[in-house]
Amino acid sequence: MNNGYKEEPSLAAFINNPLRNKPIEYTAELELTDLAKSWDGMAIAYGRVFNDSSKRFEDGVEIITSLVINAETYKTDGYIKTRNSIYKIREPINNDR
Repeated sequence: MNNGYKEEPSLAAFINNPLRNKPIEYTAELELTDLAKSWDGMAIAYGRVFNDSSKRFEDGVEIITSLVINAETYKTDGYIKTRNSIYKIREPINNDR
C-alpha cells in the first residue's frame, strides 16, 4: 500500500472481510474427552458427539475426529475445527442427581 501508512495488507483484509462477523455454523456438538497432540503439533480429538447435522452419528456416540485444525486455540475458540466439520465444545451433562 502506498498511502503513507505502514499498514499490513493482511490486517486490512481481515478488517474489510464481510464474513468475519458471520456466526459459526456448527456441524455437531462434542463433549470433549481428550485432545491428543503429537510432537509435530498435529492433534485429534476424542469425545461424545451430539446433534450431528449430517446424521452420521447418533447422540452420545464416542468418536475420534480427523486432524484438528485449531489445536492451539480450540479452548478459547469454543469449538474444534477439522477439514469437514466444526464441533461446538459442550460441557458434559451430569445426570447424577
